[in-house]
Amino acid sequence: MSTESARISAANQARRRSIEVKLDRVRETLQAMRRVRIPITYRTVARRAAVSRTFLYQNADAKTLMATAITAAGNLSEKLHAARSNNRFLDKRLADLETQLVDLTQISDGARDQVHVLPRCVLFRRRSA
Repeated sequence: MSTESARISAANQARRRSIEVKLDRVRETLQAMRRVRIPITYRTVARRAAVSRTFLYQNADAKTLMATAITAAGNLSEKLHAARSNNRFLDKRLADLETQLVDLTQISDGARDQVHVLPRCVLFRRRSA
């Protein structure tokens, strides 16, 4: 009976090693995908890490890795959206101020003291770097 228990023990160790190798591939794949900014999905990770989607859904550690990666990617997406929205606001504000500056430079020196309010003009143009 000891040879059978030894074979069972060896099989269990081999299974654990196999799972650890798969988890390492998933970790490496997630890091690479974040670095290159590839959208993280179960299908993409499974294909790139050479594991099954079933493994990603059923293995507790893989499931945690995926949930963490997807949540982090979602937070980055929200931050990107907020930054782009803020950039649009700042572009409009900059265009408004540039218009006011142009309007002020076109007014003669004597009349400049009489100007209190300038009309707001919003120009939609992007500044080149």
